Amino acid sequence: MGWPSNTEYAEAVRDYPDISIQDPELKGGKPKIGNNRSLVSYSGGFSIVFPIVRSSNTFALRCWTQDVENAEVRYKEVDVYLKRVRLPYFVDCEYVPKGILVNGTSHPITRMEWAEGLSLRDFISQNLQHPHLFKVVADEFQKMVATLHKHQIAHGDLQDGNILLKQNGNNVEIKLIDYDTLFVPALSGQLDKIHGLPEYQHPKRMAADENAQVNEKVDYFSELVIYLSFLALSEKPELWNQFEDKTERGLLFSKEDFENPDRSPIFSELANLSSNVQKLAWTLKDFCAKTSIDQLEPLEAILPTSDAKTENPALKVWRAAAITLGAALVICLIVLLTQINQGAVPFPDKTKLENQLSQKESEIQALTSTVQTLENDKKKLSRENGRLQRVLEDSRDPSPTTTGDVENQLQQLSDQNQRFQASLVGKDKEIRQLKDEKATAINENRKLKNQMDEYNQGTADQNAVIQQLRGEKSKALAEKQTLQKQLAAKTSEAKKLTARTQQLQNEKIEVQRQNQKLKSENEDLTRRNRSLQNKYESLLNQIPEDDQKIFNPKVSAELPKKIQDYRNVGPRAGSHNNQGVMAFDEKDYNKAIKQFKTAIKANARFAEAHYNLGCTLLETKDYPKAITAFSDAIGINPKFKEAHYNLGLAYLRKGAYREAKNSVEQALGIDENYKDAQKLLTTIENVRR
Repeated sequence: MGWPSNTEYAEAVRDYPDISIQDPELKGGKPKIGNNRSLVSYSGGFSIVFPIVRSSNTFALRCWTQDVENAEVRYKEVDVYLKRVRLPYFVDCEYVPKGILVNGTSHPITRMEWAEGLSLRDFISQNLQHPHLFKVVADEFQKMVATLHKHQIAHGDLQDGNILLKQNGNNVEIKLIDYDTLFVPALSGQLDKIHGLPEYQHPKRMAADENAQVNEKVDYFSELVIYLSFLALSEKPELWNQFEDKTERGLLFSKEDFENPDRSPIFSELANLSSNVQKLAWTLKDFCAKTSIDQLEPLEAILPTSDAKTENPALKVWRAAAITLGAALVICLIVLLTQINQGAVPFPDKTKLENQLSQKESEIQALTSTVQTLENDKKKLSRENGRLQRVLEDSRDPSPTTTGDVENQLQQLSDQNQRFQASLVGKDKEIRQLKDEKATAINENRKLKNQMDEYNQGTADQNAVIQQLRGEKSKALAEKQTLQKQLAAKTSEAKKLTARTQQLQNEKIEVQRQNQKLKSENEDLTRRNRSLQNKYESLLNQIPEDDQKIFNPKVSAELPKKIQDYRNVGPRAGSHNNQGVMAFDEKDYNKAIKQFKTAIKANARFAEAHYNLGCTLLETKDYPKAITAFSDAIGINPKFKEAHYNLGLAYLRKGAYREAKNSVEQALGIDENYKDAQKLLTTIENVRR
């Protein structure tokens, strides 16, 4: 099938939508017209889309510019399957075999529910100052692809223009459009003909293997590319201005990055971000090295385990903010430590000081406990020694029967007392030694506390410097965001100007084409008129001289009239009339006709302009139009004798002798001494004999 071009589709939809749009559901709908009175349309690699409004509902009228294999079968299977699974990521879509008429031929279309939202690139450009939304998009995107995998669905061409994002507060809705490559289980075994954009696809898929079949794994590579791009931008939005794809199709990656990831600058940048981003970047590198997309894994299978799949949205926002703040603190600390290392004595290791201080406090506590135990033992020995002394005192006057036993007991008590005394001396010595050790530990502890105070003071100074650096960074970030917004506005304006310039160029080309066509037609008509004139003159020469006066009476027409006083007709009408008279004098009759018509358009009651137009048409031998022009002049001014005269001359040359005579008699009725009219009346009467 020969497919119309974008321009041919646009002309059909814009100029005669009631005829060209044949889909019964869209019949009577009107195309959307932009602010500059131009037709709104969106073109892609294989199609062009027009928004059509019918009964307050908006639909997408999608027309193909290239052949899509088995389109009707594909869309029927897709329609049946999507209606069965009812996923929120798709819009209603129907294939219409004869949906639009272009150049007399009907062509198929797809009619889709109109989906509102921003493309991936537009969403990023408009939200660089809100990077937490990029993490929200990444999470919603991961949920969507997991759902598609569960139902064995693959889009086949995940890219910027085929994914629409609609923000609602801190939530983002995703819609997928363009189902030319959509895979559902019923399409298993069909060939993979449309491979998408190289900025999103595996190099092996872009190699266009003619025998490759479409399957549910065709999205695995592009899923990781899109998810990783949004995750990286949520941590470092500056990557967008640094690596934005210059073809205005991709995100952070280009096909060169996939072909040689080891030399890719974006992969080098990702190695400096969070561990999750680093792991996914390494996985993407590994994907690039695979020899077939069948070796790839789905996104949910390769996400790091720390990735919270059901995390509260509020926590996501705080995490993004914490990541940003943490990055700022790390930068500030690096700057500060660099300054310290360049000239100042480094502060002691806080962890080491804290460990030493804790150890000394433990030692002091242990010594204190031991001293307390020894003091208690000493008290017990003292009490026991007192008891023995009292026993000795009580045994000073023993009876004879108990003298021997008492002496033995006294000796035992004396020995035990001596042992207690020796033990007390040892305990006193041990207590003094422990007290000395405790005093030493307390002194060391005091020194450590002093060092800790010095460290805390240094930390306070560091915090002051960090706070100052943080303020300077916040100010720089605010200025950068302002510049980014200005740049985005300028970029958007430049895109609009580029689109408008392209549209004007297309219109210029179309006007030039039409002018060339009209020029050719005019030249053809001139040649035909010249041929007819030659034939007329040849036939006239064959007629006897006496009869020639019937066909070519030698009577002059009254010439066009100039207007000197514009008060009655207006300056614009009078000026164009006089320019027409000058063109008539130069025998440029086409220009003269144009000027007289412009004068009539400026003032429809301008009798002289109608009269002059009739004179010019008389010279070009267009007698019917000349008769109309003279009649219009007479209708405005019934006393216009020259108009009556030339009207009679036009009727005569047309061969209408009765009408010619009546017109000339009208002129003579106005002025009976009108010599040219008398002469013309004689000529008419001679011709009729």
